[in-house]
Amino acid sequence: MITELHYRGLYNFTGWLTKEEAYSIADRLHAATYAIAFCEIRPEQTMLPKECKDVFYIGKSGGSDSIANLFYDQKDKKNKKGRTYTLLKLRIKKHMQELVKDEPSEEKYKFFKEYYQPHLNRKKQFFISFCIPENVNEDLKRSWIGAKEQELILDYGYRFGKPPLLNLESFDPEFKKKNNSISNSYINSLINGNIDKFYA
Repeated sequence: MITELHYRGLYNFTGWLTKEEAYSIADRLHAATYAIAFCEIRPEQTMLPKECKDVFYIGKSGGSDSIANLFYDQKDKKNKKGRTYTLLKLRIKKHMQELVKDEPSEEKYKFFKEYYQPHLNRKKQFFISFCIPENVNEDLKRSWIGAKEQELILDYGYRFGKPPLLNLESFDPEFKKKNNSISNSYINSLINGNIDKFYA
């Protein structure tokens, strides 16, 4: 057992962890769905991500317990020394690094800073919760975490009226790609020009 798990129906999750606690656990997990909250007080350990309004992102990373879901970082290239990380830990670290940057590199992290203004909310901190696929066939783990991610986002949206802030469709790479496509540009021009052309 990685840590004490809290069971709520089909959810088996870690409760809410500090950044350091999350790094330690993520380094030993090959796959998980995760949620990140920004608040002053750690949420109750039995509170699911879909029940916590302070959650601003729900994501997933990893897959089966194989080397395909590990990453080797050779920091000391001269002496050929490094260490292995899980892809989940790398994903969580990237989120944390971008969220505290003065100038984030991606639009969604810039939006987080504009919306939450963390420099004006010094008492708030990040808490992370993992939902772990226990007793799941190795070949199904990636599907499990993907399904759990969408389920949590949907349930959060039903409860609070919209998805977590950084799960908005406009931040989805697929949405951006489609939104900038020739097909979409043409459809938009038709809509803005003459909707009747659709029914000709």
